[in-house]
Amino acid sequence: MYAEARVLESDKSQRTSVAQSNRISLNHEALTHLIAWLLTALDYYSQIQQEGKQFSGGFQHHKREIQLGSSFQISKANVLKFVGKLWKIEHTKFGSTKDYSLNFQGFMNKNNPKADEAPHPLFAEVNVTALISRIRTIPAFMKLLDNYVASVGVPETRTSEHEEEIQSFLSEIMKTDVLKETRKFLEQEGMRFTSEADFLHFFEQLWFAPYKRRRQNDSSAFEHVFVGEKKGSEVSGFHNWIQFLRLERTGVLDYQGYFAKQCGDPPRVATLAFRMQDGSTKPRGSMLLGTSPEFEMALYTVIFLSRHKHFNVQLDSCKAVVTCHPTQGGSYIGTCYIK
Repeated sequence: MYAEARVLESDKSQRTSVAQSNRISLNHEALTHLIAWLLTALDYYSQIQQEGKQFSGGFQHHKREIQLGSSFQISKANVLKFVGKLWKIEHTKFGSTKDYSLNFQGFMNKNNPKADEAPHPLFAEVNVTALISRIRTIPAFMKLLDNYVASVGVPETRTSEHEEEIQSFLSEIMKTDVLKETRKFLEQEGMRFTSEADFLHFFEQLWFAPYKRRRQNDSSAFEHVFVGEKKGSEVSGFHNWIQFLRLERTGVLDYQGYFAKQCGDPPRVATLAFRMQDGSTKPRGSMLLGTSPEFEMALYTVIFLSRHKHFNVQLDSCKAVVTCHPTQGGSYIGTCYIK
């Protein structure tokens, strides 16, 4: 994502040489863990492909505008019921209390937002085996994360390899109970899909179709929400914990502290601050923690389609707010996030 990154000109220069040595050692160890994780993910992905579980509906490359009509709207009551059902399906997958541990460290001071309150990474430990085995879409998802140019205004180039990786990811999430339930719900609300391939293509257009943020074809919903973009010296979007973990483990991302954490202990939603290796910063950004890519996509898709820009949701006993803003005349997701 941040291939052009320079070595971070750290504002932590006052730390002792011992502390610096420890940090270098930690980054080396983290990189070793990440390489092992990526190899495990790729091996697992190859295995499930060999099991013959590839989606057979085909992939359509032509662009189709998403037009719902001005009368299409999903009631708040129905959305709340759907989110509750979706969360029950999701909750059986990745148990945050035993599968990973978080080190939140210092609370961010609003009066000094540039301060670094976290000398250590956010993710202290992650059970990679559990992550890969319980969330089967992770390997295909991770292949998408290095396909984008971070800077807004630089048109994206989608190669045949990128297209194949998008297809593979969509094929995997179509097999999940989360997406099957999402299709069922949307059809109950009046949307019509002629086939599973048609539903897949709808998701492809909503999340992966390129659109103009500053220049033609320089952005997409997936890039903004899940990968993150860069506007000048500030990170834009970037609301996904797997991307956060990936970049933190490679030393590209430096976690700096938190503003809020909620929904359990450890929490499932957090508002954080971080700095990238090239010096760009995310002064304040929120994300779900421990959730699958398909859950986040389904949640944001339904709330976006409901036309409620700010929507109160409940995850078990926890209350949170999902915000979605449209772009391109309302046809595409400009951003979606939870806090």
